[in-house]
Amino acid sequence: MLKRFISILLTVVMVSTFGVGMNFGQNVEVKAATAGITNGATYTIVSAYNGKAITQTDLSTFYANCVVWNTDAMSDLARWTLKETGDYYNITNVVSGKSIKITGKNSGDNMDLNGNDNSDNYRWKLVPITSGTYSGCYYIVSAVKNDNGEEEYAEIISDDDKKNKDGAQVRLWTKAKSVDYEPRQIWRIQKSDAENSSFTEAMADKALEAFKNKYYVKNSTTGYDSLGGGFWGIAEVMEAMLDGYETTGKSIYRDMFQNTYKDFIARNGDYWSNNDFNDDIAWAVLDSVRAYLLFGDQSYLDIAKKNWDFMYKRGTEGRTDGMIRWSHENGRGDGTLSCINGPATVGACYLAIATGDDSYYTKAKRVFDAWRNSSLYVREGDDAGHVWDSAGNAWRSTYNQGTFLGAAIMLYEKYGTQQYYDDACNVMANTVKNLCYNNILKEENTNSGDLSGMRGILMRYMRKFIVDFNKGEYLSFFKDNARVAWMNSNSKGIMQCAWQGKASEDATWDSFAAYNAISLMANMPTYADSLQRDAYSNIEAEDLDYCKGLISENSGGTSGGRSLGGVKNGNYAAYYNIDFGETGASKLTFKYSRETEKEDAKGTLEFRLGSTTGPLIAKASIENTGTWQNWKEVTIDTARITGVQNVYIVFKSDTPHVCNFDYFKFTKATKDDQGYFFLKSDASNQYAVCKNGSSDTTIVATSDNRDEWEQFKIIKNDDGTVSFKSLVSGKYICMVSEGAYLTASTSAIYTGEKFVIERYKEDTSKNKHFAIRSIANRKYLCVDPNGDKAVLSTSTTIGGLGETFHMETVNGEWIVPDGTILADSAYRDAFSKIEAERTDDYNGTINYDTYLGNTNDGEWARYDSVRFTKTAKSIIMNYSVRGRIATGKVSLYLDSLDTTPVGELYLTETAEDSWDTYVEKKFALEKEISAGVHKVYLKFTPDSGKTYVGNIDYFLFSEEPTTVAPTTEATTTVAPTTEAPTTAAPTTVAPTTEVPTTVAPTTGGPTTVTPTTEVPTTVAPTIEVPTTVAPTTEAPTTVASTTVAPTTEAPTTIAPTTEAPTTMAPTTQSETSTVAIGEGSDVGKV
Repeated sequence: MLKRFISILLTVVMVSTFGVGMNFGQNVEVKAATAGITNGATYTIVSAYNGKAITQTDLSTFYANCVVWNTDAMSDLARWTLKETGDYYNITNVVSGKSIKITGKNSGDNMDLNGNDNSDNYRWKLVPITSGTYSGCYYIVSAVKNDNGEEEYAEIISDDDKKNKDGAQVRLWTKAKSVDYEPRQIWRIQKSDAENSSFTEAMADKALEAFKNKYYVKNSTTGYDSLGGGFWGIAEVMEAMLDGYETTGKSIYRDMFQNTYKDFIARNGDYWSNNDFNDDIAWAVLDSVRAYLLFGDQSYLDIAKKNWDFMYKRGTEGRTDGMIRWSHENGRGDGTLSCINGPATVGACYLAIATGDDSYYTKAKRVFDAWRNSSLYVREGDDAGHVWDSAGNAWRSTYNQGTFLGAAIMLYEKYGTQQYYDDACNVMANTVKNLCYNNILKEENTNSGDLSGMRGILMRYMRKFIVDFNKGEYLSFFKDNARVAWMNSNSKGIMQCAWQGKASEDATWDSFAAYNAISLMANMPTYADSLQRDAYSNIEAEDLDYCKGLISENSGGTSGGRSLGGVKNGNYAAYYNIDFGETGASKLTFKYSRETEKEDAKGTLEFRLGSTTGPLIAKASIENTGTWQNWKEVTIDTARITGVQNVYIVFKSDTPHVCNFDYFKFTKATKDDQGYFFLKSDASNQYAVCKNGSSDTTIVATSDNRDEWEQFKIIKNDDGTVSFKSLVSGKYICMVSEGAYLTASTSAIYTGEKFVIERYKEDTSKNKHFAIRSIANRKYLCVDPNGDKAVLSTSTTIGGLGETFHMETVNGEWIVPDGTILADSAYRDAFSKIEAERTDDYNGTINYDTYLGNTNDGEWARYDSVRFTKTAKSIIMNYSVRGRIATGKVSLYLDSLDTTPVGELYLTETAEDSWDTYVEKKFALEKEISAGVHKVYLKFTPDSGKTYVGNIDYFLFSEEPTTVAPTTEATTTVAPTTEAPTTAAPTTVAPTTEVPTTVAPTTGGPTTVTPTTEVPTTVAPTIEVPTTVAPTTEAPTTVASTTVAPTTEAPTTIAPTTEAPTTMAPTTQSETSTVAIGEGSDVGKV
């Protein structure tokens, strides 16, 4: 009786200390739960005996034992979905999807977790306890009765050495008959929503802190804080810290690496020739060379170089197969293993990057090629990608799979050889297929010895494969494994090598076993759902993929609460897999702060493609903002960039720090804001470039780079032409008449700065070549690949590669810019406006910016490729005639001036003494024009006593005949400008030398041309805006300025698009001169 009383008393005491909630770090008290079970809801199932919860503790196999674990380390692995199935329930783990089942039907048979086949083996009756001490709790009873027809109950195993421990087995037993035994079969079932649906950065930070708290301790011998001793093992622990720093910029990783490395050198020295194992040296070399690349300390590189060189020389002596000897320890022989060839190859690649010495790449390639072509690697078939440990051992280890993967990636990134890419893909697929179960890594399974630290090596190279090759389909591997590792941590946050299993509370293993899960989390490719980033949304600066030198830190006033800080000259941050889409970007916005460390000093941000020295996307000069807390947002133009790309931001300054950096995002290009492009000559197969930056802006096609000097922006003008603006000079490209050179040296757009981009083939869907024609002399740009490769405007036809170009984005994609005349519109539509000044050839006339003038007797203009899609019966012309000196006939010819005119148009006075009154009039054709393509000539014959016929704005054809008198639409008389025109009587005197000449340079090369927007070099301006009058015999200073509004549809007197020059733009009177004619037969032409 006393024994029974004591048993009951102990049970009451246990119950009174059982926690109410299911929170971490608390004991669980069994009290009455809410009556009933909600179908499909999530619950925890906690033993009334020892307060431990039924937990799935291993996700790496098809089935797992059903056990209990302490609730201090509870996670979703201890949460179960209860789903009704008749009078019974299926109990299914919310993480694995495995259901609790029986392995037999008699007492003592274990329960486990397995896939549900809907049999009674998976069905459980939940019997509520409605009174007494355990009211509100449940019995869990199998739907299958034992051989004696009795019900079997779920209970905690009774073995004294197991029943109170984490991992105690849950089994079947018949109904308990004693009070002290009864709690083993009683369960508290309480609703508990899932908490660990995804792995987060906060979880990674917490795991890292736990790791640091346990393993980062001072070495009393060396005086350094360190993560542990040994050689190759601690080398790998250190490299995981480098991984974490490189992918997050967090200082905790940097600090633990640097101090542990100092401790390592203090214990092992900086020259490791006394180590007989070449692979040990190779692992430590990786720490050293990567530390140099991340932190810039030369001593790291010196140590890496001398030890790799020694190791390679020693390891290849006497070998003829290209691979490296594993060990020089007595009795080891001279054989090779995968574990030496892998890290040695990767180390050589890093040394090549660090030193710029490609001989290291040559050695890396030699070793790797020999390795992959040996019996140590399966190259083809279903098992392709299997890396053997040794020639006689097919063991597939995580670290050998990892280093082979890393070596293949780095060699592919250097050489671009498809074989290396295929090898990487095969190894990745083989690893996931053979070393995982349900995407969870299952090898290796020990917390001691060499095998306990191999997983962490695989993680860094799997991440590199996913991020560098944009392999988002493997992202779930990291998300699933990190989530499972986190859920399997113990109550202190420590994880074991085999993170697919629950970590014990004692955690007796060293940092070499514990670091594996830290490496997994440090190498997380992204916490987002997708690997690709949206270029047009904020990209947080701290959400980087690779970095050098800087740190990510908490910051006030930032968009995400963090920013990049400690940024010094030469530091960089890289952001991979940014999706710019098919259209691409043309602008960039970023936010920064910059304390005034030096007055008037500026920093520079370079946004580059693919590497720190890759093609230039954009370059920004940043000013001081006063303090680090004073943030400024800046928007700049970019080179056009499309597709999914990797963006590097390189920080530069001559001050101690460059800036703090918050975020950046791009803006999508539009037809009116296309961004900067790269113009490439098909003849030289090189990019057009300002010859010597802003100091010599002559355009030559000599560059193999896509950088600052090669960038040009396309400006679409209102008249259908385009202009090109140089990034480096900030000026427009103009055609210099002396030699027809091009130079990026003018600040406004006039005739010399206008061009037409023409597609020279009609295959609009595929062809992206084009020709460029200068408006100034109507000739095509061309490049002589055998000469100085200057871009000249001298070709009259498109005869081959010399006259063809194509445009590229910064990522090298060929693109046809907006403003190009495509094949379907390369013809002039006869029934749409044809601008009169847009001639293909002419004699005597002058093509002003917005009209055709100087229509003297016998002079003509030609318009090619005019397409008539239907019969034309009349022609409409918009013109102005200053009656005092002009009226006459325009004869219309097709294809040749030697034929009979198809029409004669008599232009009558539109104003007595002004060129600024335009009218639109329809004229009947004497001969209808049938459908077809023709050259159209306009030939001018002034009336007797008159000098000119008139100024022509535009013309177009009509299928309608003329039946009414000529109409005058929207006649406009221009008011004078602020300077009243003079009223001198007409004179026949030729213009004096006061006529503006705008002469092109006569002696210097194209680089000495005075920009058109600068003050004229020869004459003072006659008025403040360009005149639009036809030539007269009066002095040009008597003409009123013409800021006239458009007459009907097209403006007739458009001022320059940006700055108004003080002299008239150069004309196209001849191919070599734009000088106004002041004497002889051409007197009066302006």
